[in-house]
Parts: sequence; C-alpha cells; structure tokens
Amino acid sequence: MKKNYYLCTLMLAGGMFLFSGCASTETNSKGTKDTKEQIEITDAGKSEMIQESDYGYAYETDCQSNRPSYSTTVYTKEGRYETEGMDGIQGKQSGSYLQYFDYATGETVYVCGKSNCEHSSDSCNAYFKEENFPMGILWNYEGDLYTPMIEEEYIWICKISPDGAVREKICKVMRQYVEEKEDGDEISTRYYMPEMQIHRGYVYFTDYYMGCEEATLYRIKLETNAQVESLYEVSGKGTSIYRIKPYGKYVLFQMGKTKEDSNEIIDSIYAYHTESAEVSCVCQNSYKDFMVLEQNLYYIDSAYNIKRKNLTDGKEEIFYKAEKNSDKTISVRLFDYDKKIVYETKTVSEEKSTEQSVLDTTGKVCESRKEANDDILLAPYTMLADK
Repeated sequence: MKKNYYLCTLMLAGGMFLFSGCASTETNSKGTKDTKEQIEITDAGKSEMIQESDYGYAYETDCQSNRPSYSTTVYTKEGRYETEGMDGIQGKQSGSYLQYFDYATGETVYVCGKSNCEHSSDSCNAYFKEENFPMGILWNYEGDLYTPMIEEEYIWICKISPDGAVREKICKVMRQYVEEKEDGDEISTRYYMPEMQIHRGYVYFTDYYMGCEEATLYRIKLETNAQVESLYEVSGKGTSIYRIKPYGKYVLFQMGKTKEDSNEIIDSIYAYHTESAEVSCVCQNSYKDFMVLEQNLYYIDSAYNIKRKNLTDGKEEIFYKAEKNSDKTISVRLFDYDKKIVYETKTVSEEKSTEQSVLDTTGKVCESRKEANDDILLAPYTMLADK
C-alpha cells in the first residue's frame, strides 16, 4: 500500500519554536557569508532599515499577508475565490474545484464558462487535479489568479484567468523535495510544499524539509524564464524560515533554529527591504502569528499575549493580555478587520471550535464571536470595496 502526504513549512515548524533570540549566521544576496549581530530596535532609537514608513497595502499588486500562509481563499472587491475539495463525488480522481462567491448576489459559482458543464469531472475548467495542484493554494495579482503547480518534479507558478478558461505556466520556482519511507508493506511518500507569497511582481519563497540544517529566503520575478535570487540564508540545527508576510517595501518572516548546545529554540521576526536588500531583526520572543497595521507590528508571545511594537520608533508594549491559555488550543492567528485587530484561537476538546476576540486600537475587546454559538466569523480582506 502506498500513501501520499503533502506537507508545508508551517505544519512542520509551527509548534516547535518557543523561545527567541536575534543573532545568526547569514548569507546576503551577493552570496557571501558573514556572522554578525542583527539590528535590535529599542526605545532609545530606531533601526536604520525602518526609517521609512511604507508598510501599506496596494490592492492590485500586494500580497494579502493577513491570510493563512497556505490559504485556499483570495479576496477581491466584488467577491472571493476559493478551492473546494471533491468529497462526495464518486468515481472521480482526487482534486478540487475553483469557485467564486459573489458578495452582491450571495451566490457561489464554479469558475467555468463551458456550456452544459456539470462541474463534476476533470473536463471542467474549474477542476484542479491533485497530482498537479496538490494543495489548492491561491493568490491574486493584477486581476489574475495564481497557484503553485507540480509538473515533472518541479514547482511552477501557474496563472489562471478570472473566468478559469486560460491556464499558463509562468515561472519555475524549484524542484519539489520528495521523501519516501518504508514501514513494513506500506510505503509513505512525503511531498514538501514550500511557503510562497506573490508581492509586487515577485514570488517570495523558502525551502524546508525534515531534518534540514539550513534555510533560505528566495525570490523570482513573476515572468517567463526568470532566475531565482537568494536573499537570505541561515544555517544551524533545526533551521526554518516561515510565515512570509510582505508589507509594502518589506518582506517580514519568522526564522527559528535550535541552539547547538541545548534544545532551546531561537525564534525571531526579520524584515527584508525589497529595494536596499537589507535584512534586520525587528522583533524577539515571537511565538505564533504576527501582522502589521499602520506601522505597528502585532505579535503573540509565549504567554499568548499580543504585543505591539512601533516599527518607526521601536517602542513596545503589551497590547492585549490573554486569559490563561488552554492546553487544548491548537492554533492562533491575527488579522485586521475594519482597522481592528482580530485575535482568533482554535481549540479542540470533543470537537474543534473557533473563537474570535475583536480588539480596538487600545487593546480593549469590543466584540466576541464563537463558532460554537453559530456566530458568523470574520475574515480578512472582506471590506476591500470600502477602501
């Protein structure tokens, strides 16, 4: 028997990094290695890297960074696109379908313009075959949709027209890392999918696999025959780069690795400046998710509190003090909604449940929503039409 597993960087790294520091051995974009102390921002001053204040969001060209890292949903001003699995469709090869939800009509349709198509087979324009599109990840850029595509062991970026009629391979990102393991008569195959984001004409991505001792932040232009650039490298036990979140002229990411002389994990948030190519550490003691809103970095510490750090002057404070976290919490994330901060937690007891605390600019809870109470949960980028 053969089993296939599709793994992503955040799945493998997400629960591992608990402590933090801000020094590393790095390789710059020119490929030369040097060990140096990273820039730490304090109340006394600000980093040379963040004298500017461009952390804004441009609808046509910028990454929707406050979505989950491997999101299967993207948002437009008129509606949202998402990939849905094929559960319940009998006799068909595993895969997913691209659908569109229209805000004005409240209707969901398949992204397929074929006449008389029943949207139940691989002949449908909305169909994504799992072998080539294993995770259904989506991005939008300048009016078109994009998704990672597997072909002949390589990961490509595929461009999809808004009506689903045209698919075009754009650029080859990297060879997919595949690992096979035997367990008696069973062979399991692991396919590792790198974390990727599209932002202002580039695909930013990182590589990771189990047991790796180095990680690299790369980028490639979103065009045919483009070449991959290496932006930042780090090496060491248990090394990983993850949660890539571009904002304006910066690409923020978390980096973690295990100390050589202990099991302590070093975990920090870094920022790559897309014009100067400078890389600096902007935050220590980051634990889970983070986000940027109006030049403020919000991140979750080891006690599940939300901390706020001003990226211009470096001042830092506890923005929201969380209640004692349950051992049953399996994930937390942050995103903004109508200039407010949404703190979302998922817990599992007898069944999974999602709760959202909506915080105003002072950190006060102004609204709470619970999936268990059949409340409608908030999502980022659903108010783009108002911008």
